[in-house]
Amino acid sequence: MPNTINGDNGAVQAYIDAHAYIAKRQPEYPPLTDLADALYHQSKGDETKLTAYLAKCEAVKTKYPKSS
Repeated sequence: MPNTINGDNGAVQAYIDAHAYIAKRQPEYPPLTDLADALYHQSKGDETKLTAYLAKCEAVKTKYPKSS
């Protein structure tokens, strides 16, 4: 006999649907190594790489917005 959990399937599905943006965003975010490099360059006075990194993150957030 398989293990089963009794509960409100609608609530579970609503939670999954409300958080689906997370799984969609993850593969499109730039790698954290790019952030580390950008922070290094920022410490040397060059903001361009950090600005570009943050713009890429913002583009992903815009593409896959949080559900209301």
